[in-house]
Amino acid sequence: MHCDYDYDYDDDDQVTKGKVKVHIAPEFVELDVDDLEAIAASREYFEFGPDLIMLTTFLTDDPSENGRLHLRLVATNCYSLNKHSNEGGCFIESASDDDIEYEGYFSLAKYVYRVEDAFYNMQQDSNLK
Repeated sequence: MHCDYDYDYDDDDQVTKGKVKVHIAPEFVELDVDDLEAIAASREYFEFGPDLIMLTTFLTDDPSENGRLHLRLVATNCYSLNKHSNEGGCFIESASDDDIEYEGYFSLAKYVYRVEDAFYNMQQDSNLK
């Protein structure tokens, strides 16, 4: 399907019933960003929920020329609504499709901004060595 426009959907979800699978990256581990197996092996995996807030961004495409903004097309992070909990991470999927319930609110973004470009920063760091 061809579309003449790129869209950015932003979403606030709440997990009201059930659990979700998340991963957490370790603190400041130096990895080759092209080594997907090493990145996957460095992550810790958990099941959390319910009472989680999930924040999602879904882009149909990187709107910059040649993808220079290095935007992920889909990203969902979550954290617990329970102030006595340290639950949170990067959403992977529902832990059990039979027992999960989400409540979500979607909106279209008019503009897309990149606050900081980690890929650019890594290139600059490698040039300094």
